[in-house]
Amino acid sequence: MATVTLVPTSTTSEAGWASSNIHTILDDDSSTVAQNSAVCDWQGVPEDLDSSLSGATINSVKVTFKAQRGGKGNTTAGITYRTTAGDNIIIETLSYTDASNPESLETATVTTQHDGATALTFSYINDTVLRITPASTGITAHHLFITVDYTAAAAVTDFPVSLTSGKISLTSGRISI
Repeated sequence: MATVTLVPTSTTSEAGWASSNIHTILDDDSSTVAQNSAVCDWQGVPEDLDSSLSGATINSVKVTFKAQRGGKGNTTAGITYRTTAGDNIIIETLSYTDASNPESLETATVTTQHDGATALTFSYINDTVLRITPASTGITAHHLFITVDYTAAAAVTDFPVSLTSGKISLTSGRISI
């Protein structure tokens, strides 16, 4: 199994942060942005899976939010990962306790769509939004990303293909010799 990391590519709404368009800060671990209001929120769109993964089996997804509590004590941040239609895939509260160092906390790993039964798919993952809702006690955001675990589609890479024994059944299409 392989993984790919998806980072925020745009901000759709935000309030209570020390700068605007914080997706440009959350997309890597080189900058930070502090909460500057008791009422604080951010929502944005993560990047899409690369088209080369369109045939892959999506095994699971989780969200990681690297942040550091503010000076007013331990804090929490609500993480919501949902479809653009509003169906919650992940909704979880992460607790931050370290005032000296940022903590990279992960949500639970999810293996199905919001209905709890349907497998995750390429198009489902590419139709999502992320939201952070910190508590009023203050937080400094460092990095936000989604980890998608997948199994690549089977592909024949060595040509010509030869069959030394057994039988091939062609149910549709044609073979040219």
